[in-house]
Amino acid sequence: MKITKKNSPNHFNGRCGWKADMIVFHQTGNTSLSKSLSWYLNKAAECSPNYLIDINGDVYQLVAPENAAWCNGTATDPKDPKYYGYSLSDIVKSRKTNCNYYSYSAEFVHCSRGDITEAQKAAAVELIKTVIVPHMRANGVTPKIDRKHIIGHSEVSPLTRDPERYNCPGKLFPYDEIISRVLGEEVDPDSAYEPVQYIYRAVSTAAVRAGMSKSAKIYSRVTKGDYYPVDRIYTINGEKWLRHAGTEEYSMLVDGGALFQRAAAYSTKRTTCKINIRTSPGLKGGINDTLPAKTIVYMWGGEPPVLIDGYHWVKLVYEGKVVYAASEYLK
Repeated sequence: MKITKKNSPNHFNGRCGWKADMIVFHQTGNTSLSKSLSWYLNKAAECSPNYLIDINGDVYQLVAPENAAWCNGTATDPKDPKYYGYSLSDIVKSRKTNCNYYSYSAEFVHCSRGDITEAQKAAAVELIKTVIVPHMRANGVTPKIDRKHIIGHSEVSPLTRDPERYNCPGKLFPYDEIISRVLGEEVDPDSAYEPVQYIYRAVSTAAVRAGMSKSAKIYSRVTKGDYYPVDRIYTINGEKWLRHAGTEEYSMLVDGGALFQRAAAYSTKRTTCKINIRTSPGLKGGINDTLPAKTIVYMWGGEPPVLIDGYHWVKLVYEGKVVYAASEYLK
């Protein structure tokens, strides 16, 4: 694999005692290679990834892998919007330090929704297999090629790279396909996922698995009659698989008789403060649970809010059940 090396001043020398074992993907802030390079090589930018991947698959090393690039940093101050405690990654939260120290970073040119080109996918796979994984092993790190260790910038810093607004690297980013190809798993041409935002009702106790295979580990089973938000549907070897929203957990959509039936579309919202969710609309509705601020919720589509007790109540799906919350406290 040919990599063009250019030296960005925007990095730490070394990794402050850490060994990198994660990969964080990003989208560039503009749509051209030349503008991206100009920005990342500029000291005033105070930003650069380890690697930049152009739309034609050309790879540029801007910061050597033994150094921590300034690309997906986190802060230790809870008042800072980049505070590690806000991360969606359990690993980032547990390490309580700058994510740049223990991660490799790669930016994709012109990736506004995450729909990278086939050339970019192939380059990312080869970069991981022939450069990053060998570098990990040379440093005594056992590579873990999974969705806990390969994440997006919006998962590191959701407040500054909110998945709903910035989409860095984007909702369509093919994490699962890249991981499968790095692991050498066969990827069916029809397995490209369809991004969806649907609520499905379980009509049987379908298995929830660690992968899209009947031989994959079973985590649990859904509850018949409960509702489950879905954010992707895959077709693999003629079989339909759904991904439970916001997870790396999968269930077959149909297996002989129907396992799931589509109930409604949904939109994702985030709580603005600590709120109660209720079993029925209105302040007299029983309290199902209390959610902290910044919790992502799934709002049932197609039904207008109901005005009761001075609030506009909307239907949500939470832990398989239909509940209600005041829309005034959602954004």
